[in-house]
Amino acid sequence: MRARGATAVLAYSDNSILVEQLTAADPKPIARLTPLFDDARALLGAFDEASVQWIPQRRNAEADALARAALGFGPKPAPKPWKKRR
Repeated sequence: MRARGATAVLAYSDNSILVEQLTAADPKPIARLTPLFDDARALLGAFDEASVQWIPQRRNAEADALARAALGFGPKPAPKPWKKRR
């Protein structure tokens, strides 16, 4: 969106590790994901203002459904009910 003149971005994620990695001053490295986080930080750094905020998954169902649809995935299966042990 920067190419279209946007100067600020606000992103939400239900992944707390992702948010921590992108917002912490000195994040604990995750070796296999370091290149991806470096790319994400560079993209966020291209904006005058950039913020990434965590949102609990239970409050993110609509966004999750839209993302799954955009990726060609079906809806998430309903969680199985808990069974009482006897």
